[in-house]
Amino acid sequence: MGDLANAVLSTGEKGFAVLDSVAGRLGDFVTTGSGTPLHLARIDAFFKYQVPGIRRFRLRQKPDGAVKVVIEADSASFDSRLTSRKLSDLLDGRPVTVDVVDAIPTSAAGKHRLVVSDFDPAASHPEPAAAPPATPRLGEAPPVSSGQPGQGTASRGQSLRELIYRPEIGFIMEAHNGLSARVVEEAGFEAIWASGLSISAALGVRDSNEASWTQVLEVLEFMSDASKLPILVDADTGYGNFNNVRRLVRKLEQRSIGGMCIEDKTFPKTNSFLRAETQPLADAHEFAGRISAGKDSQLSDDFVIIARVEALIAGWGMEEALRRAELYHEAGADAILIHTASRAADEMIEFKKEWGDRLPVVIVPTKYYAAPTESFRQAGFAAVIWANHLMRSSLAAMQRTAHQIFEEESLLGVEDRLAPLAEVFRIQGDAELAEAERRYLPVDPSALDSLADGPDA
Repeated sequence: MGDLANAVLSTGEKGFAVLDSVAGRLGDFVTTGSGTPLHLARIDAFFKYQVPGIRRFRLRQKPDGAVKVVIEADSASFDSRLTSRKLSDLLDGRPVTVDVVDAIPTSAAGKHRLVVSDFDPAASHPEPAAAPPATPRLGEAPPVSSGQPGQGTASRGQSLRELIYRPEIGFIMEAHNGLSARVVEEAGFEAIWASGLSISAALGVRDSNEASWTQVLEVLEFMSDASKLPILVDADTGYGNFNNVRRLVRKLEQRSIGGMCIEDKTFPKTNSFLRAETQPLADAHEFAGRISAGKDSQLSDDFVIIARVEALIAGWGMEEALRRAELYHEAGADAILIHTASRAADEMIEFKKEWGDRLPVVIVPTKYYAAPTESFRQAGFAAVIWANHLMRSSLAAMQRTAHQIFEEESLLGVEDRLAPLAEVFRIQGDAELAEAERRYLPVDPSALDSLADGPDA
């Protein structure tokens, strides 16, 4: 453990022996882009559970903070590009390169060091000046701006905006709590859809604004803490008029949310797939005022506001859908979400053809799930939202498991298809807590001898 065996002890105010300093094997840590030290146990867990198809790895952090990883791959399924992106996310934006080799050599002593750091956290590494804001064109990613509160130079709003404005299609996956948000991130998605239907279902209420907006906000805070991905919030109608929207935007930005989507219906809303043609739509000009109020209230240029057009859902026709979309465009919306209850994608394709490239268009193929994804690419849609599928899949699994345990009065028939407890602890981040306990809790003097005799002594 480096110099731990010879460390100087002092007595804290409660009488516990504590270390005055830690020297020696600081190379077992990697310093993230936010300055937080990440121990090799967390990095080892990342490669063990999130990177399939590898035998061994070695990670080195260079003096400039960039990270190089050497991988022994044992499967053709190993994806170096995805690994690089996910590890960079874990390290709060540190640049990561990945090299695949046949074998990683051991040291002269026959040891295999997983993590080696040549980076000095105490050295000064000033951030480059932010680029001036600019208005993006469709197909052109916007420049990095000052970011949202609590974020670095490249904010989550910036990441979401880049996904929507880039030439290639993006995919956004639903989540409804902190656990599912982390699952989405580990699966490799680039953004999260905080579904109103899924959050209300998880809370045991209907998707009719029965959960208050502050209750939804509390769920979003857990989701934002659990994942580094940008979150696009399904904010229903904005929970009221323009004034409610203004306050909502400020509260979402305070929680590092990337953006929100609001729909042109009245408050309280009803789910679009329930009694759709009897649902009243908001006055289009009044709704445009909500959008303008939201854009005027945001603190960061990065925050994304998407206008959801419900005219096709309500049976008002394509001409009305296009008219409303243009009003919302003029009001400052960053993108249009066009929605339908049809089981075919024909209306969506027609809308995009008529709309052109005035603003990015986002779709939600919940009903027309059989339409090939390639047709969405060819039509030029900006993003596809898989809107409720983690909630629905978990509901089906819970129902099957509860029914089987009730019928069999035993756990034997279900245990082999459940997530092991070790996986629950891992996804909760127990490795980080264990490392924090090692760093911050008082040291038991009787443990020093055993630590000194460890494999790294």
